[in-house]
Amino acid sequence: VQQLTEDRIVSDLRELADWNAQREDQLEGHVDNIAGIEAQGQERLAAIHENGIDKIAGIDKRISELYDDLADLENNGADKREEINRTYMRDEIAQLEKFRKDEARRTRDYYKDRDRLLQDLNDDLLDAEQENDVVRFIAAQKAAEKELRRNQEDFDQETQDNQSDYLAQRAIEQQQLAEKLSDIQVEGDARRAEIQERIA
Repeated sequence: VQQLTEDRIVSDLRELADWNAQREDQLEGHVDNIAGIEAQGQERLAAIHENGIDKIAGIDKRISELYDDLADLENNGADKREEINRTYMRDEIAQLEKFRKDEARRTRDYYKDRDRLLQDLNDDLLDAEQENDVVRFIAAQKAAEKELRRNQEDFDQETQDNQSDYLAQRAIEQQQLAEKLSDIQVEGDARRAEIQERIA
């Protein structure tokens, strides 16, 4: 019975180690996604900048002061977008690092508590075995299995909740980023329309 319990515990520990490795891979995937978002933001900035340069190139000599206004508008808009994107990415990376550290700490604490519970179970089982108390042996084993199962369920649920909360917060912040960039675009479009109206 003790060998079966130890085999089961070893199996549980292996499953938990595999699960933890999978979680680390997922967190690394989040870091890669954030890097991809940053690259897309830079590509968007470059495309917007090139678009502005193409429009400015068509302005003739008689509106050179308006050309300067448009150039300033584009540069200011690009600077604002770049700063917003840079701040967003810095915050995203900081939040991801905090999330990873919190999860690593929580996982470490969980396994420390689990190890202690298993040590206590082993002590109880040895005591019961030495006293030839089969009822106590079985009761201790069942109680420990129940507590281990509940602890695992609680840990898994908390992990899922933490990941959901993290992803929901990231989605909110991505939406806020899109709104800020859109506001800059609308402001720039309005100013550009005003300048173009003066050209006509």
